[in-house]
Amino acid sequence: RIGISSGASAPEQLVQNLINEIKKNCNVSIEEIVVAEENQIGAISEINGTAIIKNKDSEERDTTLFDPIFLNDEIIVQGNSSITLEFDDGTSVILKELTSYKVTDYINAKSSPSFYSEVSSGKVIVETGSIAKKQSGKMELQIKKSNLSLKGTRLNASLNETGQLDVSLGEDNFGNTGLIEMTSDGQKQSIFSTNQVLQVTDEGVSAREKTD
Repeated sequence: RIGISSGASAPEQLVQNLINEIKKNCNVSIEEIVVAEENQIGAISEINGTAIIKNKDSEERDTTLFDPIFLNDEIIVQGNSSITLEFDDGTSVILKELTSYKVTDYINAKSSPSFYSEVSSGKVIVETGSIAKKQSGKMELQIKKSNLSLKGTRLNASLNETGQLDVSLGEDNFGNTGLIEMTSDGQKQSIFSTNQVLQVTDEGVSAREKTD
């Protein structure tokens, strides 16, 4: 129960008492809570199985539905699990089992927005939001030595245990297809067809038709 003392209005006293309770029970300051909210870039919208999050200070925490995502959080999905992340520009990222994913730069602004992330293992499906769809926006995904630049599209990328990377383009929820520009070991190629797959191995980059 939170009491209200005399000499202060009910709303003012209630707010102050709530602040005191948060400080006492959560061992954090209001300033820290405000900063955390301001630095949040997304949240977990769906989780099947288990995953952990490692922050920039290498502190680990378990994941639950609607957990916030912050810059430089590394999301590590366990076996037989998957997780979906929703970012505040409308981007949706599905992480399949044994995937490690991190957002390294995120600026959702009206002018020159940017979204940079990296995958060190596993499989991701990215449905781009407003940043990748803006003319001045830049959205890039780094997977080992390959850099993928996304323009208003749906991306499927899979990195297997041998280091082989398969990248393909898909239709978004509105039936539209965009463009993926890939740079790998100095080679530049573009994907503009949903029937095309770019494959990256130690021997280089090759293209093939999608079979599944």
